[in-house]
Amino acid sequence: MDTFETPMSADFAELLLRRDAELRRALQALSADDEPAQNQDVSDFKDLALRVNEAAVDEQQADRLEANLAQVAAARQRLGAGRFGTCLDCGGEIDLRRLLALPEVEYCMACQQRHEGQGH
Repeated sequence: MDTFETPMSADFAELLLRRDAELRRALQALSADDEPAQNQDVSDFKDLALRVNEAAVDEQQADRLEANLAQVAAARQRLGAGRFGTCLDCGGEIDLRRLLALPEVEYCMACQQRHEGQGH
């Protein structure tokens, strides 16, 4: 058995809930870490450049976490609609090991690679 089957739904629902909570904690921690830096005085241009760079990295991380949260929400909807474990592009089944590692995954490996190739 290397594909998702309906009896696994409860386990994957729990996995997606845990993933959602994990992402929300990471996003909250990122926001909490950012607050003290905003209140610190900048002593020179190097400090300012460092803070600007850190803020940009934090913003990218926050964007990534929010995108992952949206993927988790979409995966939960697919689970409820009986479409979980199916590639959004080709309609093929997503490997169970891939779903266990990233339960919010939307594509099979072949389609994921195609998407990543289009991004470069």
